[in-house]
Amino acid sequence: MTRNYAIGLLLISIMISSSILIQMIWYIYSLTSNFDVGFNLFQACQALFEMFGVPFLEYILLAFVLFTILHSLWFCTIQIKKLHNLKKKMSGLAIEELSRKWNNRYETDRIQVIQSEQPFAITIGFFKPKIVLSTGLWEILSDEEIESVIYHEFHHLNQLDPGKTYIMELFAKVLWFLPILKWLAQQFSIVREVLADNYAIEKSGQRLHISSALLKMINSTQLKSASFVSFADGSVNYRIQNMIEPNTSNRIKWPLLNAAASLSIFVLLNAIFAQLLRY
Repeated sequence: MTRNYAIGLLLISIMISSSILIQMIWYIYSLTSNFDVGFNLFQACQALFEMFGVPFLEYILLAFVLFTILHSLWFCTIQIKKLHNLKKKMSGLAIEELSRKWNNRYETDRIQVIQSEQPFAITIGFFKPKIVLSTGLWEILSDEEIESVIYHEFHHLNQLDPGKTYIMELFAKVLWFLPILKWLAQQFSIVREVLADNYAIEKSGQRLHISSALLKMINSTQLKSASFVSFADGSVNYRIQNMIEPNTSNRIKWPLLNAAASLSIFVLLNAIFAQLLRY
């Protein structure tokens, strides 16, 4: 798994999702302003319903489009609120002395150590993320293992992985009728963690410490949110296989059924529009 593979998953998700969401917004705009926005799949569907004399389906289409747009706004609002509350809570639990110690050690200002018996390491924030470590880590991990975990999180921080993960989770949830988006989000999560593991191995020079830290952490309760990434996230099987057999290709196979279903929906909408151009 390479960084280009991860970028490819992200770009495919963005291209599919943005093409649908933008046309939904154009469709609503055309209804409210009586302005012809040109190419639009949802206007094509509306015209098709009128052509076959089933106008009630127009209302269903409109409700579907409005629900999708409102769902996306609601998801964004909820996640931003959760992120704000989480940051506020963690700031209240921050241990300044320990945070300063680990920031000085890695010559950064992006590490925050908080008081919590629950062991976790997360990278939080969209535009200027930071690494949050709980004091519970020191209860179950050695200093070498913690160092590997920090390098792992630094990769997430440098690649802005929390923001990328949030975008893909957003698309997967609001455009649920395209199952390929959910698969893309799941596989991006796996690839993201494998790349971070590889970075930690490269920086520490040890494969043992990151693997032992992973095995210890998967048995602890982990925080879950689309607003940040956690060290113990992702498929453990893929990550362990990557550590044991690093030279073995473990690229994930594409799900033909999901891809076919999503492609069929997308092509069908375009075919409808193409047919209507002839009238």
